Amino acid sequence: MITNRQTLSSKTDLRLGELRRPPDRLRPLRSFRRTSIALVALILSVGGQIAHAGEAAPRAAPTASRAAAQGVSANSLVAQAEADLAAGHPGLAILQYDRARLLAPRAPAVTAGLARAQSAAGLPTAETSPVVRVARRLDANEWGWIGMAGLILGAAGLVALSWGVIRRRGFLALVLAGVGIASVGFVSAVEVTPPPNRAIVVAPDAVARIAPFAKADQAFAVPEGTVVTIERTYGKYALIASSEGHGWIPEGGVEIILPATGKGS
Repeated sequence: MITNRQTLSSKTDLRLGELRRPPDRLRPLRSFRRTSIALVALILSVGGQIAHAGEAAPRAAPTASRAAAQGVSANSLVAQAEADLAAGHPGLAILQYDRARLLAPRAPAVTAGLARAQSAAGLPTAETSPVVRVARRLDANEWGWIGMAGLILGAAGLVALSWGVIRRRGFLALVLAGVGIASVGFVSAVEVTPPPNRAIVVAPDAVARIAPFAKADQAFAVPEGTVVTIERTYGKYALIASSEGHGWIPEGGVEIILPATGKGS
């Protein structure tokens, strides 16, 4: 009888011990570590896709490596622009200088030549904000990699927090810095890359018409070298949008800035 009571008492003590056992505080931390690693892998994967978007997408701005593979360089584009300007074609010169700026945004010869071509075309000098001027110091790929570095910084803060290397204040500082750098990088990459339908009017004395026909009424005059947006084409005409409005001009009188999105340069 005593043995049965002792056995019952010991079983009761075991149950009470199980109930009083403190919870495993490391289990949430282990789960957080696994989640953080998976989240970091996702962030880096998405960031890598964004950073490589300019090289992978067929409509992206030309990179220096791709242009070199195609036999195109900033120097060759500048030489062609100077030849076009000497021949009295400022619109074509502006087009080539804009393309050269995508490959060599910091080249003084490109900036000075573009200003000369715009002056020869009788166009006002485009005033840009200091933010845009700073953004144009780098090309789209360089800004993309800066954005990727910001993502890596934020991801490093997340991993360091999950492993107890830093505290929450340090984590927040790293995340905020990473998000800020990534935002600046990716927004600037978009800013310096012209849209795939951005174009330059290369025909002298071009006239936009209200319909895609030669005998249609005139809508407005489009000076050579004007930057426009091609909205769509119909037959041999392109519908453009400019500060003057919308109108149709012959497709041969306008050239897309990005060679990969339109006719070859």
